[in-house]
Amino acid sequence: MKECSICYEPKTTFFPLECCGGYSMCHDCTHALQQPKCPFCRNMLVGLPTIDYSQIWWPTEQRYVDSRWYRRHLRRIERVRQFEQNRTVNKLLTRELNLQRKHVREMKCRRQRKDRKNFIRNLLHDVAQYS
Repeated sequence: MKECSICYEPKTTFFPLECCGGYSMCHDCTHALQQPKCPFCRNMLVGLPTIDYSQIWWPTEQRYVDSRWYRRHLRRIERVRQFEQNRTVNKLLTRELNLQRKHVREMKCRRQRKDRKNFIRNLLHDVAQYS
């Protein structure tokens, strides 16, 4: 009996890893791979026992649609979409609000300049009249 390089359990059947000379995986670890890549060097593995990876990666089966993970994933995507939408709306509203505030400040400054100008004109008129 030989020991698996991944789970370190003594097994009888192995899949040899030619890319990392001397290492080998038991069939349980081979079937547990999520991608057909060597767990040590990340090279693509050739000659793996056939596994239909589309069943793993495409959540179209009813077991994925009903799963808690899938529902959470959809809610997370919806929150991100809503966040982005709110961010763009908030940018537009903030821009609009800033323009309104700027306009109010400009009108206030114009009014203050006009009042100052009228005050000085009235003051000069009063000085000229009473002197």
